[in-house]
Amino acid sequence: MNRDASSIAILEPRNNVGYRREDVPRARDGQIRDLVLELADNASFEQVGGLVPRDADRVLTAFAERAASIAVRGKDERELRAGLLAAALALSLSDDERDVLRAWPSSTGRRR
Repeated sequence: MNRDASSIAILEPRNNVGYRREDVPRARDGQIRDLVLELADNASFEQVGGLVPRDADRVLTAFAERAASIAVRGKDERELRAGLLAAALALSLSDDERDVLRAWPSSTGRRR
């Protein structure tokens, strides 16, 4: 893998303040997508844990949600793959899987 520390720093939460709420898509989505796909192709989840910044799971979770929207809009399998990989990476990095696997509101408006 030929990524340096500065390219992996895009997963730093402090570099992504407000990212989850930004309009979709943004340039950052493509940057994170490319990084996630490269990490997944060249490293195991255990190795990724040693490469990414602390709390990167929060950024990866936000990206996974955004990637799902981008994939549906563009009928793009690559975006879907990146989003699923990001969610799996986030889950492997998180101290609490509930932060990644959120309870979505049901159709009645109550949380499951």
